[in-house]
Amino acid sequence: SSGINAEYGDCLRRCKSSWSNTGSATLTIEPSPDAGQCKCIKERRGYLFDTNGFYSSISSLCWDIGQADNAKWNSCTIYNRSHTGSAMVVVNGTGSIKDCTMACAYRDECQAVTYKRDTGECILRRSGGQGGGLDHADSLNINCLI
Repeated sequence: SSGINAEYGDCLRRCKSSWSNTGSATLTIEPSPDAGQCKCIKERRGYLFDTNGFYSSISSLCWDIGQADNAKWNSCTIYNRSHTGSAMVVVNGTGSIKDCTMACAYRDECQAVTYKRDTGECILRRSGGQGGGLDHADSLNINCLI
């Protein structure tokens, strides 16, 4: 498993260094004769399905967000504040601002989130700035984490 993770990391690094618009990378895996082939994709979500079991995709943003430690998350989270970006979609039942942010990472236009701690409601947002006070809700701009 750690070998595959290292391969994904290498693939993403190669994509990012050669193409600034990389949203995700697809790595062809065993038993394909093309195992190890790395493809750079513009969309964050990568390939949504795999008909032959020979490749797997990873979002560049999800990978970057996954590298953020707790101190980084704490410094990027604005407590008891909303966000002014227009709402794209509301996701119910997320368990944390981290889960909410990962949902945002798969949406190409999502730049920020507002997470309501008391209800688990996650509002995915386009670009904008910090809004007004909002009890039991936190906001985060995903670019802060990378």
